[in-house]
Amino acid sequence: MPQETETMEILAIWKDRPSLFASGTMRWVAQATGPEGADRIRESTAFPLEEEFVTEDNPDDDNPFICIVRDEMGEEKRQVVEKMHAEFVSSLERDGWVQTGQGRDWYNLHFARAATQ
Repeated sequence: MPQETETMEILAIWKDRPSLFASGTMRWVAQATGPEGADRIRESTAFPLEEEFVTEDNPDDDNPFICIVRDEMGEEKRQVVEKMHAEFVSSLERDGWVQTGQGRDWYNLHFARAATQ
């Protein structure tokens, strides 16, 4: 019988944002899909991100995920965001997740691993 697998994608989500037009903190989120359905399995430490670096496909409570526009950032801010992303990716790899592809945005990496029983 073949081993079931879980898949996972890194997404970005706003946290503690006072309003649609205000800056706030964001987190990387690992959202997995496996035999039991979809679930957020890990969130990174929150870090600040200004509104001008973000677009939203559906800016309402139904879709808290955002698109981070890396090319608009200055070097210092880009290094902070990329470092947080790299640390998050490393933590997932230490847990046995293997990168399998690229999603829509630069940070939307796809991963897979054997499903846990």
